Amino acid sequence: MLCINERLEDKYCILNKYAETKTSLIYEVSDHSRTPKILKVAKYLDTQINQQIKNEAKYLARIHHPMVPQLYDKFIYADKYDCIVMEKMPGITLSEMVERKNAFLLWSDIIAITEQLVELLLYFHQLKRPIMLLDLKPSNILITESYSIYIVDFGSATEVGSELQNISLGTIGFAAPEQFEVGQASLQSDLFSLGAILFYLISGGKNVYTASIEEAVIIPNIPRSYLKMVERLTQMNLNNRYQSITEVAAVFHNIKMSRTDKVVNYFQKLVSLRK
Repeated sequence: MLCINERLEDKYCILNKYAETKTSLIYEVSDHSRTPKILKVAKYLDTQINQQIKNEAKYLARIHHPMVPQLYDKFIYADKYDCIVMEKMPGITLSEMVERKNAFLLWSDIIAITEQLVELLLYFHQLKRPIMLLDLKPSNILITESYSIYIVDFGSATEVGSELQNISLGTIGFAAPEQFEVGQASLQSDLFSLGAILFYLISGGKNVYTASIEEAVIIPNIPRSYLKMVERLTQMNLNNRYQSITEVAAVFHNIKMSRTDKVVNYFQKLVSLRK
């Protein structure tokens, strides 16, 4: 749609095509500051797709978190395609990382990623007007070499109580079943997506709908308590799932501390044996 070196709004120059999704074209652009930014434009002249871009602009303007890109601008291209300009975040997608590393993720890597995802959901779900992401998945998450993560797509996000809560949204394999079966999403739907992402990580890219956790896990030394947490996060029945991200955070904290205590005890024993 857009060409290299094309100028938009008399201030943005297209540097290269950065990525493409089913609904959007994503470009790297520069402006007078010469700091690379990301431009997202609706891929088709479609009311729903343009609405997703508008929706993303709405929530990016409201959200202030270091793991979320800053919104710089929004405008309409050629009088019909909604566009947003936002901060360019570092890293590759979580799905790209899993494809490259496969079985080479360590338990410490899993801990670091889980901790940040839980922190993000705590932020969104504990806002005065809680936000449901509804399309949390590996391709919407960037990760750096130091395992810092960023979430980069808010097209499906909505507030609790919004009309969009009743619309079928999400990606098969990562969205909770209730998002498709009854079209009634909730904060618990994001918990399912969290579990599906964790399952994807510890299985080397498998889909939670197509494999059991016992058969799928390939990362060594993952404690059973963590696997049980992932199993409960991905329960199809809402009543069997965790009820809130606060509950998940408490469970994860206990898993992390238990593992830390074991390591400390191990080294304490080594020290005592050497005395």
